[in-house]
Amino acid sequence: MYLLSIKESIDSAHKLTNYVGKCHNLHGHRFEIEVVLKFKDEEIKSNNVLIDFKDVKGELKTLLAEYDHQYLNEVLKEDDVTAEFLSKDIYKKLKIKLPNLFHVTVYETANNGLTYFGGE
Repeated sequence: MYLLSIKESIDSAHKLTNYVGKCHNLHGHRFEIEVVLKFKDEEIKSNNVLIDFKDVKGELKTLLAEYDHQYLNEVLKEDDVTAEFLSKDIYKKLKIKLPNLFHVTVYETANNGLTYFGGE
């Protein structure tokens, strides 16, 4: 079994409308997004490559461009754009392009992240 990981970051603003505390107010993060793809040993190609890192990175960058430097509540039409919501949204959209997608982790800070597995 192989797990391939790619990380990218975006700078975005959001607020948690239905939350009591500081995060109720508009604020921003440098979100770190990590995607992990899962492959079986038999999926390796004759050149000992599963998938080109640049292809995975390209798909991730293309998707994240719609979130970068945006007000996420407006872009995603959601009152509470949490790490939970964002990780699932990214997973669902990226899974179409990358069928081997295993999970997506959204870090709001270097120490705080949440992972969505997609029920697999």
